[in-house]
Amino acid sequence: MAREKRGCAQCGAEFLVNERSREVHRYCRKEECQRARRNLAQQVRRRRLRESGVPRSEAGKASWAGYMREYRRTHAEYRERERLRARSARAATAGCSDVMEAGCKAAPVEAFAVFEGGKPVGLRLVTHTGKLSLRYSSPTVPFRLDSGAA
Repeated sequence: MAREKRGCAQCGAEFLVNERSREVHRYCRKEECQRARRNLAQQVRRRRLRESGVPRSEAGKASWAGYMREYRRTHAEYRERERLRARSARAATAGCSDVMEAGCKAAPVEAFAVFEGGKPVGLRLVTHTGKLSLRYSSPTVPFRLDSGAA
């Protein structure tokens, strides 16, 4: 099948039309023609927004809020996952000012004991950001931090 040729809406040069988007393909691939196409699309979006009579920030907020409301209504697993995430985030930050003062972000943590030769030698803490290991060092300095050690 022969490909259709068409004149560019910007410069008038003939170009081969993309078969998958032939209904809307009006501009050739030259940079200045593509820039004109994008500028025209932006002007159309702005005109529609102006004519709607709704301030831009309010229109965006309203449309996003409506989208999220509908998404939450139709995706029960998302609602449950977010509810659990928020609950664990609240629990992780409740009463942990010492963690905050140390400059660490509070996050849900899973703790695992580390054994070597049958003796406990430390803890492996796994957070959503990665692993953090604490190893037993001596009676006076109970743990040292192994940054990211696996």
